[in-house]
Amino acid sequence: MKTFASAIALVISVVLSSAAGIADEGKPGHDHAVISETRASEIATAEVQKLTAAKKLDAEWAGISIAKATQAGKAKDWVVQYDNPAAKDTTKKSLYVIVAPSGEVKAVNFKGIQKAHSHGSGAAHTH
Repeated sequence: MKTFASAIALVISVVLSSAAGIADEGKPGHDHAVISETRASEIATAEVQKLTAAKKLDAEWAGISIAKATQAGKAKDWVVQYDNPAAKDTTKKSLYVIVAPSGEVKAVNFKGIQKAHSHGSGAAHTH
C-alpha cells in the first residue's frame, strides 16, 4: 500500500510541475518566450521615441516609419530598421533597434548587428 501511495504522489508531483511549466509559456522574461514581429516593432518604436525625447537621438527619428523588421543572428534577435534618406550624415541614414526574442532592447545603433571577429591572433571583438 505504501508503494502505491508513493507512486500516486510521484504522478501528482509530475503533473503539477508540468502544468506550472505550461502556465508560464509565452510570458516575457522566460527563455522560451518569443515575441512577434509586431511586438518587436512596437518595442523598437517606443525605444526610439524615448531616445528622441531624451535628446539622445535627433528629433527627426521620432517621425520615421519602420523600413523593415527581420530576425538575425544565432539568438534570432529582431532587427528593426528605420531609414532616413534625408539624413545629412551618410553613416547615419539607417537606425537599427536590436530587440531580443524575449522583448529586451539589446542595442540601438547605426550599424545593425555586429559580428564578433578577431584580427589574426587577437581577441574577438566588434567594431
